[in-house]
Amino acid sequence: MTALTPRRTRILVGFTLVELLVVIAIIGVLVALLLPAVQAARESARNSQCKNSLKQIGLAMLNYESARKEFPSGGWGFRWMGDPDAGTGSRQPGGWIYQVAPYIEQAGVTFIGGGTKGQAKYDALAQQRSTIVPMFYCPSRRAPVPMPSVEMCFNSGNPEIEARTDYAANGGAVKVSTAGGPAPNADYTDCAGVYPNCAWDQSNDTINRFTGIVTARLGAKLRQVTDGASNTIMAGEKYLPQAFYETVSYKPYIVGTPNAADDNPGDNSSMYQGYDQDTVRWPSGDFDGGQPGGNLPLSDSVYGANPQTYSPAGQLSLGGPHTGGVNLVYADGSVHAIEFGVDPLAWNSLADRQDGNAYQP
Repeated sequence: MTALTPRRTRILVGFTLVELLVVIAIIGVLVALLLPAVQAARESARNSQCKNSLKQIGLAMLNYESARKEFPSGGWGFRWMGDPDAGTGSRQPGGWIYQVAPYIEQAGVTFIGGGTKGQAKYDALAQQRSTIVPMFYCPSRRAPVPMPSVEMCFNSGNPEIEARTDYAANGGAVKVSTAGGPAPNADYTDCAGVYPNCAWDQSNDTINRFTGIVTARLGAKLRQVTDGASNTIMAGEKYLPQAFYETVSYKPYIVGTPNAADDNPGDNSSMYQGYDQDTVRWPSGDFDGGQPGGNLPLSDSVYGANPQTYSPAGQLSLGGPHTGGVNLVYADGSVHAIEFGVDPLAWNSLADRQDGNAYQP
């Protein structure tokens, strides 16, 4: 009689559909929890890079001051680019960024068009306008890419694209008004009246109103920072609505009409231009009727989604894309972040180099 051999049964091991859905849900929750931490870490790195750029800009300005015994001037006006043959200080039509370029290893910018005149210089300086320096872009805001050129210039041709800056010098707690600057001579090497007999804007008394570090044709001397270098803003992030990070105008361009550059007059021309709100801001603060006022620091999210509500005051203010506040470099070279809700009087004191008030960040 033959013995019966027991059948072996294969046991299949696997997930049921319910178990698989549970695992997927758990993974989704973990990713959702982890993603904000990753984003926060990336923003922290970008913020650190922004502060490092301001540190380098601050050191360049201090090195300039050490060599020239004054900070760089703001230039002649927003219709002038830097002139490689005009030297520095009040004689230089280009702005403070153009003047400190050699101190941040960008001396090549200041050589463009050197030794030329007339149309040759006019054409060469158009190349200057479009030269990008990544250090002047905050990585939390936008990539270092050029923007469309929309504003005409007296001593330079208009390239298709030009460089921008996310940082501005401190013009003081009182605004010294901006202007295009004097008309050029035939060679594009001077003003029509020949420096210093230029047709300067006489609508304000620049010397008496200037309380910051950089203004029209003038830069402060370090000895004039009587409130202390550690209590005075030298430069910082400029406020820019989110809607204008990568565009010049929200209005459609109409053939045969000028571009609507004035949609965003705080960021519509080259970083090398003369004195203007593209490169200089006027932080201030006060209490008017018990309410905080002035050109207080602004988050880029203010008016960000709707540029039609863009406040003109924002064109005068420092500000930035970071949630914690605005990054600043002081006249001693130190870098600090100041919260957007800073006390207005303290903010005003930081902007004014000589008001007798000292505010430690």
